[in-house]
Amino acid sequence: MNYACRDCTYNGTTAGQGGECPACGSLNFARRKKTIEEAPPSKLSLQILVVVWIIFIGMIIWKLIQ
Repeated sequence: MNYACRDCTYNGTTAGQGGECPACGSLNFARRKKTIEEAPPSKLSLQILVVVWIIFIGMIIWKLIQ
């Protein structure tokens, strides 16, 4: 079971003894039954990222040469 505080940024697996947030003590605390797991980035998105970085570095080098 995961817990999330709505007043601060606490996300964890434990709650305070009275059901409060262990980080800030707020009672505005919620239980989350299921966490959403992020999928790894696809091959296409990684390829696009590499191409954009190559263009970016190329533009920097071109500006430094001029």
